[in-house]
Amino acid sequence: MRSAVPAEALTPAALAALLAVLPPATPVLPVGGIDPAAMAPWRAAGAAGFGIGGALYKAGRGPDEVRQRARAFAKAWAS
Repeated sequence: MRSAVPAEALTPAALAALLAVLPPATPVLPVGGIDPAAMAPWRAAGAAGFGIGGALYKAGRGPDEVRQRARAFAKAWAS
């Protein structure tokens, strides 16, 4: 079972505190307000992944822009 936490309402420190009391195998994914620049602190706090929506795709964005954004997310994840 995965859990999602609202990144816009919490901090990476709050995620670390939540993970301290959750069962060790519980993956938690921050959602909302995530962009590539924000990923490193969340990963350091224990995020198992991210829920990404509007930062990647919004109506009107062409495939090239979505591809560029997806690559930025992939690069941030790999860092």
